[in-house]
Amino acid sequence: MKKNKFEVIIIGAGIGGLICANYLAKKGVKVLIVEKNPNAGGYCRSFKIRDYFFDMCVHSLGGFSKKSKIYEIFKDLNMKNLDLIRINPSDTVITPDLKMEFHNELRTTINGLIKLFPKEKKNIALFFKNFVLAKDLRSVSRCHKKSFRQILDESFEDERLKKIFSIFVIGNMGVSPFEASAFSSCKHIDQFIIDGGYYPKKGMQVFANILARKFQEYGGKVLFSKEATKIVVKNNSVQGLELDRKMHFDADFIVSDADARSTLFNLIGKRFLKKSLINKVNLMKESSSLFVVYYGLKKNSLRVLQDRVNTWFILEYDFEQTAEKNKNNNFKIKWLMIRPNYRSRNLTAFIRVDFKSHSFWLKNKKKYIEYITKIINNIDSRILNDVEYVNCATPSLFNRWTLNSKGAAYGWASTKGQFMVPEFLRDKIVKNLFFCGHWSSFGPGVPGVSISGERVAKIILDRIHKERK
Repeated sequence: MKKNKFEVIIIGAGIGGLICANYLAKKGVKVLIVEKNPNAGGYCRSFKIRDYFFDMCVHSLGGFSKKSKIYEIFKDLNMKNLDLIRINPSDTVITPDLKMEFHNELRTTINGLIKLFPKEKKNIALFFKNFVLAKDLRSVSRCHKKSFRQILDESFEDERLKKIFSIFVIGNMGVSPFEASAFSSCKHIDQFIIDGGYYPKKGMQVFANILARKFQEYGGKVLFSKEATKIVVKNNSVQGLELDRKMHFDADFIVSDADARSTLFNLIGKRFLKKSLINKVNLMKESSSLFVVYYGLKKNSLRVLQDRVNTWFILEYDFEQTAEKNKNNNFKIKWLMIRPNYRSRNLTAFIRVDFKSHSFWLKNKKKYIEYITKIINNIDSRILNDVEYVNCATPSLFNRWTLNSKGAAYGWASTKGQFMVPEFLRDKIVKNLFFCGHWSSFGPGVPGVSISGERVAKIILDRIHKERK
């Protein structure tokens, strides 16, 4: 095989791309990963400023019990040094009139919900049985056809209980429960709330780096700080990839772990695509983005909140929309999530926001920091008593870092109509071009992108096996 020829080239070293690459390289396939940033991970990135250590965006793993699919994937790939810890409870929700903790033990969580909502006792048990933990095809198909809000309305009477479950979908999936796929939402609650709270001891960057190193141990090659500029297509089949308009590599297969719209319209070009597909992709909706504030804490800071527990503050029950300006040019925030890590001397807070524009965020990011800080101080003035450093990440920054359209935090929005879109599940657009990660429209979070990476690798391995016979 030629020096500049690879069987598979993967665009992007996010978790989905890394999982796919590891499966292929483990089987002896010649694989190249091209990553525009200087390190792996995508949103699973960590950074250090002064003596403060922050996870940029993703901070925990869900669905990592020994019975889970993602655990099976990492076992398959011989990932033995992840060094995970589990925090209990994983999440706490605080509303204007109640507090609910979500524990690692499902029975403890259910009992806590029943204590707060005794009239919903039977409904709570049935909700977990029929939807969140359902494995039978009938229940799964019901979820496919409905929004998460429809499932909540069918299950519960108390609006407050519906809001408690809704906050996880809005915050962790970036989509309103009125639009969200019930299936994706229930899987998210299963993986991140029931089987949640798993943290790499040394941060998410270490998690990504372990995957990148294992890939190289299997014989794979990674080019960091190199941006893909063109996917070469001939006779409706991929032929190779150009980088920075200077380097060219031939390839039998290309896997994009990058923004789907950019992959199709910029790297391939509309002239190679059917008009019906272009129209369909143009109508598809990204998930919302995030505004994240990073606070650096003094040594031995006062521990006001539970260490490394996601604390969701619902300030007003009518919180489904993103934070928007009102007529007085103020910002109205109706919920936010706060997560302290006192060992790493940091506290992170985030809200869900729309992209707007680069100039908007350049002009307004200080106002958002000030307003979020004010909200936290109103909740409890002690939380930020020991802050020494403040910075933020805007949708504009997330867009520049990942090239995700509109700084989308979770790829395509997991709506009913955008879940498991056929064009992104197989090479239906261009032969031997596949998508993985959040843009494959497969499932939420690290478990979803990991499963998508494994799935694509198996399709490619099957084709390579048939060709080699």
